[in-house]
Amino acid sequence: EEPSSITQLSYKAFHWPLWDEEGMQLMMDSYDYNYTENFAVHMWSHGVSRSRFSQFSMPWCFECHSTLVSMLKAYVPDPLISVVIHCDAPLSSLQATLWSVANQAF
Repeated sequence: EEPSSITQLSYKAFHWPLWDEEGMQLMMDSYDYNYTENFAVHMWSHGVSRSRFSQFSMPWCFECHSTLVSMLKAYVPDPLISVVIHCDAPLSSLQATLWSVANQAF
């Protein structure tokens, strides 16, 4: 009833680059794409694990091999810390863990 409320976005808005070899190259080892049309970028571990970038890790972000990885670097703490939380943990436990990590001083 309200067709004027629907906006059709470009395919690049959420699912670009693709998870094929060319897309992985663009995301992980290139400065040829600037993400200005993206609202989000989906980074699925199974996509990376099937590519030559299977050794991708958060420390690798500090080496900045691409536009995307350079943008991710802003969200990786320095010094790098890693927290492993079981996915079945109660919400209160997750919140306490995340709060303690966020409030650390180095």
